[in-house]
Amino acid sequence: MAKKFTSKVDPTETYSIGSTVDFLPGASILLVDDQPGAKPSLPQLKDFASDDIIRWGPQNNLPQWVIKQANKSPELLALIQFVVYFMYGSGLTYEVFDEHTGKGRPEYIEGYDQEIEDFIAANALSDYLLESIIDLVWFNHAFSECILNKKRSKIVQMVQQEAAYCRFSKPGAKGYSEMVYINANWPYASADDELTIPIDCINRRDLNLVNTVRNADYYKFMYPVAMPGPGNLIYQNTNWHSLFESGYYDVSILVPVLKRALMTYTMTIKYIIKVPQEFWVAHAKEKGKVWEDLKYEERKAIRKDIRDDMNKFLTGAENAGKSFISTFGWDKQNKCEIPGISIDALDDKMKDGVWIADAAEASSQFIRAHNLVPAIVGHLTGKGMGAGSGSDVRVHGNVQNKLMASRRDLILKPLQFTANYNGWTQRLKGFRWKIKEFQFDTLDVNHSTTNEVTSNAEPDQ
Repeated sequence: MAKKFTSKVDPTETYSIGSTVDFLPGASILLVDDQPGAKPSLPQLKDFASDDIIRWGPQNNLPQWVIKQANKSPELLALIQFVVYFMYGSGLTYEVFDEHTGKGRPEYIEGYDQEIEDFIAANALSDYLLESIIDLVWFNHAFSECILNKKRSKIVQMVQQEAAYCRFSKPGAKGYSEMVYINANWPYASADDELTIPIDCINRRDLNLVNTVRNADYYKFMYPVAMPGPGNLIYQNTNWHSLFESGYYDVSILVPVLKRALMTYTMTIKYIIKVPQEFWVAHAKEKGKVWEDLKYEERKAIRKDIRDDMNKFLTGAENAGKSFISTFGWDKQNKCEIPGISIDALDDKMKDGVWIADAAEASSQFIRAHNLVPAIVGHLTGKGMGAGSGSDVRVHGNVQNKLMASRRDLILKPLQFTANYNGWTQRLKGFRWKIKEFQFDTLDVNHSTTNEVTSNAEPDQ
């Protein structure tokens, strides 16, 4: 039976703190009486591979394959980078409660604490955050390696490991993947490879995770995060990966290939000049020659002279709008026209923008797959796909900030766990990490006219 807690404690005893909490001073563990009576259910997939890893994709190379395919599409890369920049916003900060507002519930204000500032600087958390966001946007996964000090009292270092290099182990007796294997050579590697680095992996569903880590025998561990999706237990698929399955990705990369082939192998001819045979006979006669008696090279030279004259007449800006006179004869016996020289203009298929509509449709699908709107992305491939007005940009930008909230909260979980483990949330009331959003304002903000109006406003009573 637990004893009542006093100022003098025996590390071998269990002490009661209130009606629902017991304290074991020797193990530094709080025992909460209302702990769950059972563990959460963890469904398992049957894996027929003999290796200890869970394959990421059928060939264990899905991240590597996605990177290779995406690098073929400048538009896809630009959209991915846009989402990364938007999610990163204005960078990382942290907030605490302002208890002096006099408004009942404390409000959040930006905090300052020297220990936390030192931690941010030592770990280059701006780089850590950017790398985490890149992996989450690309693969819906991010792997944060946390390193403890020798006393196991605090997390002193955080490193973002490349998601493409990480693989989960098969679930062990505890029902979850207890290891993460790091190797830059997937899929040409295994769990037993000499270059494979095994790292203990925490269970994010552990309600006593701080105590679990504090009492473990490792000094570094992996804190993985993933954006959940339906039907996926281990590796999650990001929305824009559906572009590969839908075929729109193939359409988008085929358009420049086909246009290049068209420009390379298609003849660009603007005019067909039709010259009747009788013209050459008459033209040779004017030069004192008989056409039928001329050799092939002589006839070719005469045709070349006429062709060069016609090119000079038809091409060039200075010849725009010129008139052309062609003489034709009349066949009295058959009562029909004897054709003269005629010029027929050809349609320029390249000028018509072949496949522009297909490229535009693919671009639209790219935008939708990233849950973006053209107003904030800007100019897109195709015709008639502008960005919209400035008001559209501001409104949609603010909406986009709200849509980023769930992913921003997810990417901050390892940092928030570090704050809990290091005691910052206990020492600083309301402590939380936060990603500063982009602010979209109207053009008159901080303008002189605005200042004049606000300066004349009556103060609040």
